[in-house]
Amino acid sequence: MDYVRKEYTESASLRVATICKPLFGGSGYQVVLEDSSGQSYYVIIVLGTTRNLVTMDDLTKEVREGTTVFPCHQ
Repeated sequence: MDYVRKEYTESASLRVATICKPLFGGSGYQVVLEDSSGQSYYVIIVLGTTRNLVTMDDLTKEVREGTTVFPCHQ
């Protein structure tokens, strides 16, 4: 997760607020990012076997609209 923090949040005005690992194991992480104004963004990150980034899905719009449940909270 250090790679993800440095590459995707430290270069922007975002910080990692919370990281949760789904109950079913695997290499996926639920991440809550927060900007300097306190606005939260919700993403799911999947890492490969060599800790490389495989996918990153932004669920912010769906979570804010209430159409997706994001169990990882700050």
